[in-house]
Formats: sequence, C-alpha cells, structure tokens
Amino acid sequence: MSPAQNSGVPSGARRLASLQPGARGRVSRVVSEVAARVTSASPLRPGVEIRVLEATDEWLHVRIESREYSVPRDVAEQVLVTQEVEEGGGEAADAYVVLISRAGRGRWLIRVISRSTAAVVLSESFHAEPEARARFEELRSDSERLAADSFRGRHNLP
Repeated sequence: MSPAQNSGVPSGARRLASLQPGARGRVSRVVSEVAARVTSASPLRPGVEIRVLEATDEWLHVRIESREYSVPRDVAEQVLVTQEVEEGGGEAADAYVVLISRAGRGRWLIRVISRSTAAVVLSESFHAEPEARARFEELRSDSERLAADSFRGRHNLP
C-alpha cells in the first residue's frame, strides 16, 4: 500500500480494499461518510470478522460472519481491518458450502458442495429435523474452524 493510501490508518490496520482474496481480519473502524450509514444491524460494523473471498476492480466479495456480501470498492476504502495471520491451509468454508434442505414430509438432506466444482461431495438423508440440524451444525462448525485438508479428512471427502 502506498503512503498516500495508508494516510490516516492506525498502525496494524489496513483498508479492506487493500486486502487480497483469502485475507481475513476484524473490522476495527468504519470511517468517513460510510460510518454515518452503519447501524448496529449493519453487517459491516466494527468488531465483526471479515474474510475477502474475491476482489475485482469494482467490488470485493466478502464473508462477514456466516453470510456473503459484495462491497463496492469505494466503500471498502473506508473500512479499516486488523488483519489476522492465517495459519496453515485455507479454511474449509472457502472450499465447501454446507446446506440443509427439506426434501419432503419428514425427510431432510444435508449436502456438502465443493465451491470449485459445484459438485455435491457429501449427501446425507435424515428422517427427523433435530438430527439433521445437529449434523448440519457439526459440518458447518467444522468448515468454519478447520483447514480444508483437515475437513476433507475428518468427513472422508474427495
């Protein structure tokens, strides 16, 4: 980042727009006119964990907590992030999406889909909602805390 881009940025913080895909951190401050539009219900507020999934000239596609958003680059310039250091491989949540769906009366499906190929790599059927939700939460939690290789190994994925 050039000194001009870094002016007014506290030590240890970076502008969201300067982060590369895969980078993550915690929003430390929202500056300028963007701050006036941020409410406690806004996903882009101080304290939330954010991960850059994709970056173009116009947009950053980010994950804030468990949801994904497109943030215009001019807005991303006004968001300061304290970056977290990535330890070992990427998160499984970047490689896989975990879905739960009702497949009919009394039947639930849990699927894990590879983001790179859009292929279903795991599909499990349940006859009771509580068991389906418990399995969904287990897979979702693992995908958010494990590296992709560990997630694949734990759940016997290709």
